[in-house]
Amino acid sequence: LEKAITELHLSVVLTTHHLEEIEGLARLQHRVTIMVDGRLQCLGSLSQLKQSLGDSYELTVKVRDKGAEEEVRALIARQWPDAVLTEGTQLRLTYQVLKADSSLSAMFQFVEDNRKTGITDYSINETSLEQVFMRIGERALRDEDAEAYATMSGTRILAPVPPVAKEL
Repeated sequence: LEKAITELHLSVVLTTHHLEEIEGLARLQHRVTIMVDGRLQCLGSLSQLKQSLGDSYELTVKVRDKGAEEEVRALIARQWPDAVLTEGTQLRLTYQVLKADSSLSAMFQFVEDNRKTGITDYSINETSLEQVFMRIGERALRDEDAEAYATMSGTRILAPVPPVAKEL
């Protein structure tokens, strides 16, 4: 497959629902398309898709007890008021922090400076391929809902939603 793509300059179309396969093939630095309900949603390299939809970091912290959990929640709310708590179970908190609100190094520094509050473990991650797919799917559903509403109300949609990634 790699030889056909790189040496023979052939196009190959593969379809899958398995994210691991996409990431494995993405090392070839070729374009990926994502379709929802048979409609093309975006086109670009995997890094382009992650960059255009990866507007946040995922911060996960584990704390020693409930008291520490409350203190860490308050600290994060003060540091990043727009952070969204996406999961909070069994002394583990996961937040989505916008990249516009913090740099990666500042996030690491913040957590290290506040470990004494009861943080026992933490991780900070870039946007994953799974998150990209989820966002594209959510956007497609919103667009579908807007089209349905426009059709029912007699409103016409004049401009399409801009593409997520463009070919360079």
